[in-house]
Amino acid sequence: MIKNYYMTYNEFNVGVYKSQVIDTLNFYNSLGSSFTLIALLPFKGYFKHRKWIKHLYPNSKVFPAIPSLRLLFINAIYLFFIKSNSNIICRGSITTFLALHFKKKFRKVIYDARAAIAEEHKEYGNGEKYKKLLEIEKIVVFNADFKLSVSDELIKYWQNKFQYNRGEDIVIPCCAAERKSVNISINDPFFENIVVVFSGSTHPWQSFPLNCTFIEQVLLTHKNVNVLFLSKKNTEIESLISKYGSCKVKCLWVKEDEVSNYLSKCDYGLLLRDNNITNRVSAPVKFAEYLNSGLDVIISPSIKDYSYFVSEHSCGHIWNFGDSIPVLTKNMRKKNNKLLCEKYFTRGGDANIDKINEVLSLL
Repeated sequence: MIKNYYMTYNEFNVGVYKSQVIDTLNFYNSLGSSFTLIALLPFKGYFKHRKWIKHLYPNSKVFPAIPSLRLLFINAIYLFFIKSNSNIICRGSITTFLALHFKKKFRKVIYDARAAIAEEHKEYGNGEKYKKLLEIEKIVVFNADFKLSVSDELIKYWQNKFQYNRGEDIVIPCCAAERKSVNISINDPFFENIVVVFSGSTHPWQSFPLNCTFIEQVLLTHKNVNVLFLSKKNTEIESLISKYGSCKVKCLWVKEDEVSNYLSKCDYGLLLRDNNITNRVSAPVKFAEYLNSGLDVIISPSIKDYSYFVSEHSCGHIWNFGDSIPVLTKNMRKKNNKLLCEKYFTRGGDANIDKINEVLSLL
């Protein structure tokens, strides 16, 4: 019997890993394609995270990742646990690069591309790794048997950067998380006004200062608009609360299964990012989660695929730094936005199910 594997390398974020790895594999399994997960995890929290993965996805082999690019090929030892004549889907360029060095062992090596990783390091991380990571990306783009991409813009990046010719590739966006939700009562007059929400972390790639610039302009322009942060409080948020009052600006850090309850009480989801390559090729899962809660999305034109989607489907506003603030009203499109999410941003939706079956048919 031919075995199928899915491999990750040196990444672990509970929410992302659950929604984008484990939920994906469970869906593949439901379609009749069984996968063994090979998870190479960061050293920090390794034993805790290993236990968590084994509990949620028992059909997994979990090992500590060797993170340095100089020592990258030490990780190849874990590929000896993989049966010959099997298929492997690799999340990210580095896992694909490792698998390609054992290509004779596999029937198919599929690159599950999530980002332009070299540019991401150059713009937000360690620029010294740029050349090596770019070389790795070019190798996997040309040598993987098939490519999955989270955005059409990422494939255009390959075309421009590597002179890649489209052919063995397909676009499947980051899909909405399959969160367990609880019914909680939220009786707060705060939500009687129009509410703009920012949900997520305040890390640099979230372009938090840009979002705060928009928020401050909104609060100055619209007296009937409130702002909710579903984030950990930081100095910028504290400054906004101090300036405009807790009746206008709230910051809550809620349990994962309560997030959708709070989102559903809001009107607009904020998704503003700086104009760089990392963001242009991205497919933030936050977009799907906002739509899934019925929200219109206020988005930067720099997030190419999704700003085009907002324009085409009239499900929000496109805002660039320097633009005037759009007219904001109570959201009456929630049912329609949820249907858009179901069709375009769920794995079983009409826009994705045939693509997923096409990928699985290669195995």
